[in-house]
Amino acid sequence: MKSRKRKKRKSHQSLVRSGSHVTPPAAQMDRTILMLVLLLVGLGTVMVYSASSAVAASQFGDSAWYLKRHLARVVIGIGIMFILSRARFARVVRLGRPLLLFSFVALIVVLLPGIGGESNGAQRWLSLGPISFQPSELARFALLLWLVDMLVARRNLLDRFQEGFVPIIVPVATVVALIMLEDFSSAVAVALICAGLIALAGARLIHFGAITAAALPLAWIALMGSEYRRARILAFFDGGSDLQGSNYQVWQSLIALGDGGLFGKGLGHSAQKLRFLPEPFNDFIFSIIGEELGFIGAIVVLILILALVLRGFKVARAAGSATGALLAAGISLTIGIYALVNIGVVTSLLPATGLALPFISYGGSSLVISLAGAGLLLSVSRTVDLSVDDPGGRILP
Repeated sequence: MKSRKRKKRKSHQSLVRSGSHVTPPAAQMDRTILMLVLLLVGLGTVMVYSASSAVAASQFGDSAWYLKRHLARVVIGIGIMFILSRARFARVVRLGRPLLLFSFVALIVVLLPGIGGESNGAQRWLSLGPISFQPSELARFALLLWLVDMLVARRNLLDRFQEGFVPIIVPVATVVALIMLEDFSSAVAVALICAGLIALAGARLIHFGAITAAALPLAWIALMGSEYRRARILAFFDGGSDLQGSNYQVWQSLIALGDGGLFGKGLGHSAQKLRFLPEPFNDFIFSIIGEELGFIGAIVVLILILALVLRGFKVARAAGSATGALLAAGISLTIGIYALVNIGVVTSLLPATGLALPFISYGGSSLVISLAGAGLLLSVSRTVDLSVDDPGGRILP
């Protein structure tokens, strides 16, 4: 009887080491990741209401107008998160190809005159009946799934430029270029995520150097070829000028953070949300957190996000399959990079962009996609044992 149990255990371990996705019968999602995600979403919901109530009351006569829409998206996103947490992540990854094809078409359609919805000088939104979404958000999720699938399939060829690197980087560059036409900041973030994931999979740095050298001039042309992007870059390098123009949002953000002090003015007592800071419940919600909850509240948010990213990488290191390891690492990179860029903008360390703070900012596409990623991270966590010491070292098994 004991020998049979040993054989079953060895058989399961060999399947995991070989890269197959096996979910143990009594597998449980990582409760730490679940708790961190729900804490961030809960805090975000409270802050969205606090930051939007005055604007909503003025515009719609209902202080909870934005809150109601946000809650609907929270419910949808959490529902998707739990569905994906129960799914076999290897099967979901294989959906990356058709999903990326759909995203590719959507990225083209949104640029057509009269179809795409405009935001901050760029066409970013696409409506399908009652559903409105941002193709760049769907594309970065689809690209992550497709890239994980391709990197696992071509893992042993990545050190070869033509056979392994080019077939992966060309589709990635094409999608990033389309995203750039829609949203430059999202394109940069997606490029960084893809580059990090490809590097973790074992690509050679010299290949990245060649691609970067070719891409930088094109990125510069795209950046300076747009009037509002050029204005933001020039305003960033001359931070003390144009405080009523390109630097207005960042300047008001810094005022909010400074006014918050150590403990903040108290929940609901922000002055900057009263028509001084445009859309304080979206990209600049961290400013309101700093003003109302103070330095302590802002640090708590940073700790929660950092803990989630580190926990995600721990799942990646503990994963028994290359697919699980790369998927968990890619999701963790996404959360970390988006949070880093958003907070960098809010604190005037980076040029102004349009990236949401993961799980916290108001916004349908970003919130739902972030929760979908969290669901897949929970799915991977079902296949690992995080009670053992973190082995460190390489991500891939």
